[in-house]
Amino acid sequence: MAASNALLREPPEWQVQAAQRPLAEAATLPAACYTSEEWYAREVAQIFHREWICVGRTDQAVEPGDYFTMTLANEPILIVRDRDSGLRAYSNVCRHRGCLIASGSGNAKTLQCPYHRWTYALSGELLATPGRPHPMQELLHFRQEDYGLVPIRLACWGGFVFVNLSDTAPPLHQWLGDLPSWMDAYDFAAMATLRRVSHIVDCNWKVFLENSMEAYHVPFVHQRQVDPARLPVWSVEQPGNGPYGALYSKDSLLVSPVFPTIPALRGKSSEGLFHLWLQPNLQIVATPAYMSFRQYLPRAAGSFELSCGWCFPPATLDAPGFADAAGAMFERSDAVMQEDIEICPQVQAGLGSSLYRPGRYATQEAILHQIGRYVLGKVLGH
Repeated sequence: MAASNALLREPPEWQVQAAQRPLAEAATLPAACYTSEEWYAREVAQIFHREWICVGRTDQAVEPGDYFTMTLANEPILIVRDRDSGLRAYSNVCRHRGCLIASGSGNAKTLQCPYHRWTYALSGELLATPGRPHPMQELLHFRQEDYGLVPIRLACWGGFVFVNLSDTAPPLHQWLGDLPSWMDAYDFAAMATLRRVSHIVDCNWKVFLENSMEAYHVPFVHQRQVDPARLPVWSVEQPGNGPYGALYSKDSLLVSPVFPTIPALRGKSSEGLFHLWLQPNLQIVATPAYMSFRQYLPRAAGSFELSCGWCFPPATLDAPGFADAAGAMFERSDAVMQEDIEICPQVQAGLGSSLYRPGRYATQEAILHQIGRYVLGKVLGH
């Protein structure tokens, strides 16, 4: 009996080669790239522990002492605003016995482990190891200054917070290439995040990302949300010098004509919207009036956390009728999201079949082809 795709340690080489061909000839990714825990572990090692990964927005930690936590591919991470108003990232793991230090979000003067109360400064230094008698007084070669929190590289662009677990990766501004200059007129950094939602979805992170970067499924999965006579037409933007892919349309389920246009936008930016995929885990929808984003945070081969946010220019928040228009848009977005959350686990289930064989990309799925080649290149070094 054929082995389940979920148990394959490596996708067949001929399937890998087929997926790397030009779009007009390419096959979709082998199933093992979505179902194998071994393959997932290699993605974690080669992508999520080496690339710049978006973990949130700067407005999640505004005041000194504000912090938030998240898990990046099984790595607990703590983001905190220090006393000098700088953002810092640390491993959210106590240097004593490995307990998680913080959970959720909040504000604190110091960071204290709940297990034995080891206490750290916002700048990461170990301040105290409490207990009676003093628990460390008879230890040889113990120096408190050697046991601060483990720092993680952090940098920001456009109000987004990125971390990198690698010491050898290039600086964020260099890695982003021409993306900041292309998106400069939107002024993402000045936008306020009005709404955040999070979902745990039972499918591989790439299944949902691919779904979000193609409109082929829209008239079928989202038929209750779209007018068949007015389906948006999407075009692939030619990639610039940066780690991203982009689609463009003058219409979308996500556009609201009520919000005022961002004054600095010109040309295509003022007339339609861009769907950007910033490798590997950030999707940005840049509309003429606002920006929304999705973060893809894998948990296992068949599960990931989807974190979504909607960001608006401050002046838009005070525009007449904004609250009602935003509420209607969020209701529609939630309905679309729920339909995607229901269909993508069905894709995951099919990929787990021992009888599944890779298909072919439709012409509307050029970004999916780009995603597949990116993943194969990073994991296999091709």
